[in-house]
Order: sequence, then structure tokens, then C-alpha cells
Amino acid sequence: MRYIWFSICFFICGCNSDSSLREQAPLEFSMQAPVIFIDSNNFSNTLSGGSGNGTLSWSSSNPDIVSIDSTTGAMTFLDDGVSTISVTKAGNENYLSTSASYQLTVQKYPQTQFSFTQENVTLIYEGPTIHNDILNEEAIAVNIEGVVFSSSEDSVVEVNPQTGELAAKAIGTSLISALIPENYLHLETTIDFEVTVKRIVDGLMVDFETNTMNITWQSIDTGLTLIVSDTPECYQENLQTCSNTNIFNLDLNSEKLISVPQTQNAQYLTLESEQYKTEPFLIEPSEPPFGTRLGARMIKFKGKLWYIGGWRFEQGQNSNDEVIWFNDIWSSEDGIDWQIEAQNAAFSARSDFQLVEYGENLYLIGGNEGSGTRGAYNFKWDVWQSSDGTNWELLVSEAPFLFGEIGKAIVFNDKLYVFADDFNTRKTNIFGTRDGISWNIEQQTPLFDAIALYELYVKDEKLFCLAGTNTLAATILTNQSTQRVMELIGKSKRHHCQ
Repeated sequence: MRYIWFSICFFICGCNSDSSLREQAPLEFSMQAPVIFIDSNNFSNTLSGGSGNGTLSWSSSNPDIVSIDSTTGAMTFLDDGVSTISVTKAGNENYLSTSASYQLTVQKYPQTQFSFTQENVTLIYEGPTIHNDILNEEAIAVNIEGVVFSSSEDSVVEVNPQTGELAAKAIGTSLISALIPENYLHLETTIDFEVTVKRIVDGLMVDFETNTMNITWQSIDTGLTLIVSDTPECYQENLQTCSNTNIFNLDLNSEKLISVPQTQNAQYLTLESEQYKTEPFLIEPSEPPFGTRLGARMIKFKGKLWYIGGWRFEQGQNSNDEVIWFNDIWSSEDGIDWQIEAQNAAFSARSDFQLVEYGENLYLIGGNEGSGTRGAYNFKWDVWQSSDGTNWELLVSEAPFLFGEIGKAIVFNDKLYVFADDFNTRKTNIFGTRDGISWNIEQQTPLFDAIALYELYVKDEKLFCLAGTNTLAATILTNQSTQRVMELIGKSKRHHCQ
């Protein structure tokens, strides 16, 4: 508690022989609305004026903020807020009583002396819990009584409200806040930091060829070791007990493809870093319900994987292989369990079509339409649209380009582009649309002779065409392959092939 004494000056006048009482000289404070901090110990608001020798009486309108001795005027500051301080000077045989007041604002200090060890924290999904220490202004970890932690996204990051321990629950980001309670000197305050939850590896996929298992990924945490073994729980600490083991040290610059010889046994994959290691992944190839096909298309759309169409050989009568064409639609939320969405979709059975997402819809373009069980097919250049992946609407039955299996479609700069052969020139050109119905040639001059087996990709806000061949004859692909990269369309202007 701190006590404040006022310096008081008033006039004492001699006795007045006049029988009537007079007004005192006005009481005046030197400050009418002072603002102080709660620990102020030298605050003074000088009172002047008044007449006679009457006693002073003091009061506070809010004694929870400012407590004042009614006789001496000594004040104790208890909390932050506003209180009106009043004084009355009593009258006597010569003077009437008089009063004065002022508004006093008491403030607390903001708590700026605290921060977190890390402003941004990365958590590994399904990894260990961590704690981000609170530091004082000397950068020393401190425990603050009464602090309460909270998470802006509990479904992503769960935080213990008392200890601040963090646990990752889902991929995403969350803001973690620590509410530091007020005390006698300081206001309540909140400090926070951002948490990003990611997988130790993202987009990990395994596919199988005849004698090889290919492992690919989209991104990884730095400094990982990948182990493939026939032993279920194989880590660096027990490598000597593992059999048929392949070890790969990965970093951010590693090529995103690892090929491992396939064995007859089930294999297990583990990933570990200095802080974390995964449970073993069982790698055992199994055939999905739609079997093995050629020319089918798969795409991620609205939280699911979609698998559509294609063809395959089946044993026919008289030991002759027959080609079976499909227009069924399958979906999966995890890539493992598949459900049939449509046995026979609205479009004809086909393969090698283009399937892209554009404007929250799927677009199916062209392809090879099966015309019998012996493998005959026709080129298609129709355009279909679906908002749910299952129900399809025909937009254009004959688009202004020859498509078939040699066409490519891609979304770039909020527009849907098709690379296909012009009906008139039979040269590959670029067609664009914003609705899937009206198609316009994007280049005045055809880009190049008709090609196939090329790829389109976007890099650095530009669209590129990679390699390709100008014949579909498999016997001369090696001789006719055009190993080149052509920049096709820039962000704000179009280019001829380079």
C-alpha cells in the first residue's frame, strides 16, 4: 500500500463581524483529470483556495479503485480504473462550506516482458507432443501462475490448458495463445504463436512394376532415413536383426523417386528422423476391385479419388484375347476401399481421354471409344461435365479439334486449355475455354506438326510442353522422338514454341 499526502493551501481569514455567512474562495485542484500508474508513490494534486479554518473531508467515488483517508486525504491505489476524488471544506461562523473534485484514472502496466521461445512451431502429424516455453525479458524460461493456453483450431492442434503441451491432431495450422492473468501492477495480456502440422512425408505413394517397387513422395521433412525391409520393425538401431534391407538417406534435394527390387515376401517401410520415427507401413500389392486396366484415368476431386473407364484384355473363346472397354466410375476416400458410383456412365466406354478439374467441376474430353471386343476404336472429341463425379452432362458432341488419345488438357491461369489437332491443318494447336462449350484457338499459327506422347506442366507461372513424338507407331518411337521443351504460354503474354 502506498499513501499519498496532498499539499494543501488555504486562506485563514479573521473573524467577520458581519452576522451573514459568506462564500469561501473557490477550492481548486492543480489537475482536473490526472492519469497515473498504480505504483505511483509521488503523486500530488495541489489544492488551493478556500476561506476560514474549516476542516477538510475527503472521499472516493470508487473505493475499490482508490481508497482514501477521509481526514488526511492519504490515498491507496488498489486497482486500475477511474474514481472521482472529492474534498469538502467545512464552514464556520463566517463562511459557508465549499467542495471541489477531480477525476483520477489509475492504470496498470501492459505485460510486454513475455514471449515464446519459438514464434512458429512445426509439429509432425501423429508425432511426439512438444512444449513451447514462455520466456521473460531476460530470455529465461518462466512458469507463470494462472496462465491459460488455448488453440484456435482444436481439431488441428490440441493444447493442455494448464501446461501448454501441444499434440497434433490433423494436418493444418492453428494459433496457440497464452492468457497471462493480470496482477497488482500489470494488465491481463495474451501472447501467441503459430503451429503448422505436417506429415513427416507428404504424398507418399508406392506402385509396383513387374520386378520393381517404386516409392515416390511430394515433400519430406529434412534429414529422413527411409528403410525398406522384410522385417516388420526395422530401424537404424536394430539393422543387424533385419533381413533384405534397403536404406536411403533423404533430404530436401533428394530425387523424389526410389526404386527397390521386389521380393516374394511382404515388405515394410519405416521413416525416421532424430526426433521421430513412424510405425512400419506394410507394403503388399493387391488388385483393386476394378482390376488392371490400360488407358483409365484417376483424379482427386472433392476429397475423393475417382477412377474412370479404360480397357483390358480378357481371355475369350477359342483362346483368343478380347478387348473389354469400360465406362464405369469408382471412388475412394483413402485409395484402398473403392465403391462403384456408376456401372455405365452417360458417356460411351472409352480410354485415353483427358480428365481435369476446372471451376469446381470435372471435365472429360475425347479419348478412344471402343467399338468392339477385338480392340477397334474411334477417336472422340466430345466434352462432358460433372459437378459430383457421378452424373455427367454432354456439353459439346463435336468440339472443333481432333482429340482421341493424342490430345492433352490442362488448367492454367483460370482457363481450360486443350492441345489437339486442328481439323483443317492437322497440326497441333491450343484451344481455350472458360465454360467448356465455346472453344477458341489461342495461337494464330499452329505450334507444330501433330505430336503425341508428350506432357504438359506448369512451372514459374508458365506452361510447358515436354518431349513428344510425331507418330503413334510404336516401332519407330525411338527414331521419331522429339526430345525438347517448349515454352508455350506465359502469365501475361503468349509465346510461339521455343
